[in-house]
Amino acid sequence: MFRPSIAETRREGLRPLARRLGAMFQLAVVWHWWLGFFLAIGAVVTVIGVMIGYLAKVENPRYPKR
Repeated sequence: MFRPSIAETRREGLRPLARRLGAMFQLAVVWHWWLGFFLAIGAVVTVIGVMIGYLAKVENPRYPKR
Protein backbone atom coordinates (compact mmCIF):
# COMPACT_ATOMS: atom_id res chain seq x y z
CA MET A 1 0.00 0.00 0.00
CA PHE A 2 1.37 3.38 -1.01
CA ARG A 3 1.40 5.99 1.69
CA PRO A 4 2.50 9.51 0.69
CA SER A 5 4.99 11.35 2.83
CA ILE A 6 3.98 14.36 4.88
CA ALA A 7 5.72 16.70 2.41
CA GLU A 8 3.82 15.18 -0.53
CA THR A 9 0.56 15.45 1.36
CA ARG A 10 1.15 19.12 2.13
CA ARG A 11 2.12 19.79 -1.49
CA GLU A 12 -1.05 18.16 -2.80
CA GLY A 13 -3.22 19.86 -0.20
CA LEU A 14 -6.95 19.37 -0.55
CA ARG A 15 -6.98 18.86 -4.33
CA PRO A 16 -7.95 15.15 -4.27
CA LEU A 17 -10.67 15.84 -1.72
CA ALA A 18 -11.93 18.78 -3.76
CA ARG A 19 -12.10 16.58 -6.87
CA ARG A 20 -14.14 13.97 -5.03
CA LEU A 21 -16.43 16.57 -3.51
CA GLY A 22 -16.92 18.21 -6.90
CA ALA A 23 -18.15 14.91 -8.34
CA MET A 24 -20.44 14.38 -5.37
CA PHE A 25 -21.95 17.86 -5.73
CA GLN A 26 -22.60 17.26 -9.42
CA LEU A 27 -24.53 14.13 -8.53
CA ALA A 28 -26.34 16.01 -5.77
CA VAL A 29 -27.60 18.56 -8.29
CA VAL A 30 -28.99 15.78 -10.48
CA TRP A 31 -30.72 14.10 -7.53
CA HIS A 32 -31.99 17.46 -6.32
CA TRP A 33 -33.97 17.95 -9.54
CA TRP A 34 -35.35 14.40 -9.58
CA LEU A 35 -36.48 14.61 -5.97
CA GLY A 36 -38.13 17.96 -6.63
CA PHE A 37 -39.91 16.52 -9.66
CA PHE A 38 -41.40 13.61 -7.70
CA LEU A 39 -42.32 15.82 -4.73
CA ALA A 40 -44.13 18.24 -7.03
CA ILE A 41 -46.12 15.42 -8.65
CA GLY A 42 -47.01 14.08 -5.19
CA ALA A 43 -48.17 17.52 -4.06
CA VAL A 44 -50.39 17.98 -7.13
CA VAL A 45 -51.93 14.52 -6.71
CA THR A 46 -52.54 15.23 -3.01
CA VAL A 47 -54.31 18.54 -3.71
CA ILE A 48 -56.50 16.93 -6.38
CA GLY A 49 -57.30 14.05 -4.01
CA VAL A 50 -58.31 16.44 -1.22
CA MET A 51 -60.57 18.33 -3.62
CA ILE A 52 -62.25 15.13 -4.84
CA GLY A 53 -62.62 13.89 -1.26
CA TYR A 54 -64.21 17.18 -0.21
CA LEU A 55 -66.68 17.07 -3.08
CA ALA A 56 -67.54 13.43 -2.37
CA LYS A 57 -68.00 13.76 1.41
CA VAL A 58 -69.35 17.30 1.85
CA GLU A 59 -71.01 18.49 -1.33
CA ASN A 60 -72.47 15.18 -2.52
CA PRO A 61 -74.79 14.64 0.51
CA ARG A 62 -76.18 18.20 0.10
CA TYR A 63 -77.68 17.27 -3.23
CA PRO A 64 -79.13 13.75 -2.95
CA LYS A 65 -79.82 11.72 -6.06
CA ARG A 66 -83.43 11.65 -7.16
